[in-house]
Amino acid sequence: PDCPVGAVILAMDANHSRITIFSDSKSAIEAICNCKHYQRNYIIYLIKQAVLSMAKAQISVTLYWVPSHEGIPGNETADCIAKNAATNGVLANFKIPFEDFFCEATKAADLRFNNYLKTRAQTKGTVHFERYPLTSKKTWFHEYSLTREEITIINRLRSNHYNLNESLHRVNIIDSPDCTCGPIRQTINHVIFECPLFEHKALPLRRYLSQDTSSPPVDIFPFLSKPPLKLIRLLLAFMKALSLSL
Repeated sequence: PDCPVGAVILAMDANHSRITIFSDSKSAIEAICNCKHYQRNYIIYLIKQAVLSMAKAQISVTLYWVPSHEGIPGNETADCIAKNAATNGVLANFKIPFEDFFCEATKAADLRFNNYLKTRAQTKGTVHFERYPLTSKKTWFHEYSLTREEITIINRLRSNHYNLNESLHRVNIIDSPDCTCGPIRQTINHVIFECPLFEHKALPLRRYLSQDTSSPPVDIFPFLSKPPLKLIRLLLAFMKALSLSL
């Protein structure tokens, strides 16, 4: 809310009867307009007091939310001016709210954690990190209402650890990685796209995966980055049809 309070202060000195303030901080505007909930940021109350004072002086104040970086003329210019003011401008005569410091601490913690993951990925889980780099703090399934079983099957497929021979052989649980159909490694890609023993049961899954591609796919992993709900259900049904517990 630092920008709105600056705008309100300037508006009070401008000597106009009607004031319109645009801000890309939706949360700040909602907090200013909300009279029911307690605000921890004291600047919100400074803004409310200033707006109330102007209202008593017959000055109309209107706040508008403007989405940032949405192709609206002047946004980039305003951003540049704001950044310049933050480094070269005059210091404001109010104390910085602790929420602002908390945001900086959170950003620093996120950066350290991301750097830690990148370092660890150089020696452990390298392939998984290359396939599914960390781009959000939210899980891949945060928009879905999934069962534990559905989440588990995708997570295990993404990590390439499941109860198929190639994976079990990799961790020394069984002696051979080969499929029962012949001397071919029993990977998840093999049982979905290649294995003649599972071809009939894999047909619905293959058709779904091929519907938006020019040639039949041979790799399931790119589809698991953010799998559609239908794909999740098809994968679960396929594994159950094979009596394979992932």
